[in-house]
Amino acid sequence: MPFMMHRILRSLFYSLALFAVIISFAACSGSNENIGGVKVIPIGETLEGSHKFAKMSDYFSGIDYIPLQTDSICMLGNVYNLGFPGDNIVIADAVSRRCMLFGKDGSFKGFVGDLGNANGEYSIFMDLSVNPFNGEIGVYDFRKVVVYDRNGNFVRNVVCGDMASERGFFLASVELFDKYYVMNGCDYYNDDAYSIFIDENVNIVHVDGQIAEPDNLSNERPPVRLGGRDAAKAYIFDNELYILSKRADTIFSYNNSLQKTPRYILDYGKFVGEKRVAINGVRTYESDNILLFGLFTFSNRFAFMHEYKLTMCYMVYSKQSGKTEMLPYDVSARKYGFENDIDGSGMSFLPMAVEGNAMYQVVDSYRFIECAERSNSAKMKAVAATLTDESNPVLVKAVLK
Repeated sequence: MPFMMHRILRSLFYSLALFAVIISFAACSGSNENIGGVKVIPIGETLEGSHKFAKMSDYFSGIDYIPLQTDSICMLGNVYNLGFPGDNIVIADAVSRRCMLFGKDGSFKGFVGDLGNANGEYSIFMDLSVNPFNGEIGVYDFRKVVVYDRNGNFVRNVVCGDMASERGFFLASVELFDKYYVMNGCDYYNDDAYSIFIDENVNIVHVDGQIAEPDNLSNERPPVRLGGRDAAKAYIFDNELYILSKRADTIFSYNNSLQKTPRYILDYGKFVGEKRVAINGVRTYESDNILLFGLFTFSNRFAFMHEYKLTMCYMVYSKQSGKTEMLPYDVSARKYGFENDIDGSGMSFLPMAVEGNAMYQVVDSYRFIECAERSNSAKMKAVAATLTDESNPVLVKAVLK
């Protein structure tokens, strides 16, 4: 069967399946539990409510503070992303544009590759991904994904940028998923979100969404629609790849056999149209018990927490209760985060990564010291006493219930 026809039939199948789920959803009078085995996340209901804010003690059982080793060779300016290859932590720094390996005790282990144009180097750092199946580290630099093993040794280059450009594909991120490289983005000409699964030889294995063939690309690009580009986003949980986009009301997952399964229906309630709200795919993290995700509004007719005129927020969904709660906004830090009521630190917690039964955040040393001075946490004060304003950041580890 030709590739395009196969993809069209597959898309039709999933559209019909999703239509059946939505019909069932409507017949259940707004139930926020399960619809045909698919969990429903009650976003609109939470936004209309009294905004009960999420506390750490409801979702986490403990917290620890791990100072990252400070040395002139491994200074971090602005941590962009982090992942967990094997027993190490790989940290991407936006200032130095380097990826560094640290042990889980905070000790510096070495670098992952280097900046440059030689084989095994990346010309500019754009994104970071860790393969959950083999611990390989992928660094994306617009034109290619440079792959390293879990110890930072070069393995291969996957040159995917040229193929994306030829197809009019706006490439936003790349995820390493078993033997696949999943390119997430949108069509440059119509802003529709899709994800392309390729192998290491850049052969297209699967496409999630509609993709234009090179011969059918228009020379003219229409204006970007309200809300900007609808680039597909992805995250990995329990060895499955989850795909979402801001114009879709369902989150799907793929296993490594490329079987697609609907996992969550996003119930926005009345927050559509002029007050439209959508999931943004930023900082989406899942564990056995919770799903953390970000939202944003398309219109200035509605804002989260009106006193601050915020156009985005974060929510946490409990798989056990089927309810969602908003994360409070920390005015002093100008960011969202769980209210830390576990150890009296008073420092808000907004995860940057999840591994096993814990979520992680990186906090600049000067911010950590300031919070420690105001806190009642003996543990936090003890760590702060070892730091200066020029120390490397502190890794905050929160253990999930």
